[in-house]
Amino acid sequence: MDQQSINIAAIALQAGVPIIWWSSPGGGKTVTAGILARDCLHRPFRPIRASLYQPEDHAGYPVPNADKTFVNMVPNQTLWGGLEPNHVVFLDELTTCEPAKQAALLGPPLERRAGSFEIPPGVSFIAASNPPNEAAGGHDLSPATANRWLHRTLKKDAMQWVRGTLTGWPTPTVPLLPVGWEALIPTVGSIITA
Repeated sequence: MDQQSINIAAIALQAGVPIIWWSSPGGGKTVTAGILARDCLHRPFRPIRASLYQPEDHAGYPVPNADKTFVNMVPNQTLWGGLEPNHVVFLDELTTCEPAKQAALLGPPLERRAGSFEIPPGVSFIAASNPPNEAAGGHDLSPATANRWLHRTLKKDAMQWVRGTLTGWPTPTVPLLPVGWEALIPTVGSIITA
């Protein structure tokens, strides 16, 4: 995988910007995301193959409270329970999710919720997808899903893949955001909107 894509993902994860990687199957997206999270950023990594679950696993099952005056939307605790502020959540095979699952997956990265469960501050999201025509049972991302992610198409380097497969994948060096980077958000936001 190209170093520029890894650097962009590292910055996005540190800044809390959801990012989606696009490439053909077998390009190393999952393994690279794990290395980036665990070895480069020293953060716990939670992979979720989103298409294997029902929309309710992400958006929550209705569970009334004891006196039946309120309904909690309880998500699958195996997927969403136990997240800590520094986790990196990896949503794999997003284009194999039909539209109902894509809609349910808007909550965690955008609204910071999985049903009634609040995603802790500092949890970052990265997704991986194959182009719909190359995905198993592929679907285009709906506009509502697509516009919530920073998209990056990964460049292929056949020789790098061969070296990594034969001798192991080196841990890349990635840029780290400096302490206090958040103070620049208003200035940068003004430049972008101008």
